[in-house]
Amino acid sequence: LCPRRQRLTGETPDISEWIDFTFYDLVWYHVAANDLTTSGRRLGRWLGISHRVGSDLCYWILTQAGNVISTTTVQHVIAADMATPELERLVTTFDNAVRTRLDDANFTEPNPAYPSPYIQDVTDPPETPSRRGLIPSDAEYGDMLEETIDDADDHPDLDQYIHANLLLDVGGEQLQGRVIRRATDNDGRKKGRAHPNPMFDTRAYLIEFSDGSVEEYTANIIAENIYSQVDSEGRSFAILKEISGHRKELGVALPQHEAFVTSPNGNRVPRRTTKGWSLLVEWRGGEQEWLPLRELKASNPIEVAEYAVAHQIADEPAFAWWVKEVLRHRRRIVAKVKSKYWRTTHKFGIRLPHNAEEALQIDRETGTDFWARAMEKELRKVNVAWEAREDLDINDV
Repeated sequence: LCPRRQRLTGETPDISEWIDFTFYDLVWYHVAANDLTTSGRRLGRWLGISHRVGSDLCYWILTQAGNVISTTTVQHVIAADMATPELERLVTTFDNAVRTRLDDANFTEPNPAYPSPYIQDVTDPPETPSRRGLIPSDAEYGDMLEETIDDADDHPDLDQYIHANLLLDVGGEQLQGRVIRRATDNDGRKKGRAHPNPMFDTRAYLIEFSDGSVEEYTANIIAENIYSQVDSEGRSFAILKEISGHRKELGVALPQHEAFVTSPNGNRVPRRTTKGWSLLVEWRGGEQEWLPLRELKASNPIEVAEYAVAHQIADEPAFAWWVKEVLRHRRRIVAKVKSKYWRTTHKFGIRLPHNAEEALQIDRETGTDFWARAMEKELRKVNVAWEAREDLDINDV
C-alpha cells in the first residue's frame, strides 16, 4: 500500500509508529508521564495506535483491570526481564485477571426480564410465513399472474451486427453499407468465432453496399468502423454531398398570407418556422434520405440557403426569415459551423423506431421479430397494472 501511495502523492509515508510493537506485545506503561521510575510503571498489552487521540506515537494499551487506555509513555518488556521469576509471576497474574474480566459469563444474563439490547441469532423463518400488510396472495391474483420469464435478452439468434449501417473505405471511396448476414464456408458453416472483445471477434459477415455490390468483412473491421463513426451515445454522423430535392406538405407548411405577424408596436415580423418542409439529401456514402428542414438548417445552413435560392423557394415563409441573413454572413458561418449531421434515427449503426408501427415495419423489412418481442416483453410487465374495459367511454375515465 505504501509504495502505491508514494507513487500517487509523491510523499514518503511515515510508518515509524508501526515498527516498534506488534499486536498484544507485553509492554510497560507509566501511569504518570513525568514518573519514569520502575515504581511508576505497570504491565499491559499493546493493542494498536490510537489515531486522533493524543500526540504522535500514542498507543492503545490493555490494562490488568481489562480497560483500554491511550498513552504515549510505553516501553518494551525486554528479554532480560522475562527471565526473572518476579516478571513471570506478574505476567501470569495479568493474564489470569484479564481472562477473568473478559469472560463471556460476565456479559450474559440467565433470564432477562426485558429484551436483550444485543443482536440475537437469526432463526429460520417458519415454513408458512404469516402474511403482512395488504400483499395479495397468488390465489387472489388469479388469472392476472403471468409466466415468469427471465429478463435477460439472451436470444441465440440475436446478432448485434446484422442490419447495422456503416461507412467503409472501398477502393479509396467511402461507401454506405449494410450488414445483411453471416458469411459461410463451402460446407455451409458460419465463419469465425465470437469474442467479448470486438477486436478479437473473427466472425465474418456479408455487407451490401449502396451500389449493389456485396463484400465479406470480419467483425473486428465492422466494429472498428462503427465505433469510429459514432459519439459516446452511439449517434452516427453523415457528411452531406448534395441536396437533390424538396417537398412541401400542404396544410402543414405556412402559406404566404400567414408569413408575418404584427408586433405590439405595429411592426410586421416574419414567423420563424420551418414546419411542413423536407429536403432530399445525398450523403457521401451514396445513401439518400428525406430530412426535416429544421434539422438540415442546423447542420448545413449555407448549403440549404444556396439550394433555396437556386430553386427559387427562398421567398417561402419557411426560408425567407433566415436565408438572406445566412448568405450575408457566409464567411463567418463557414468558419464556425460544424457541417456534420448527427443522425437521430440510428444508434451504433442500428435503426431506431419512433413508434410501434415503425418498429414492426423494421421487423418486416429485416425479416426478424426483435422489436416485436421487445414490445411484448414490456407489455407483459405492465399488463397487471391495467384492465381493458369496454363498458366505459371517455367521460367515465
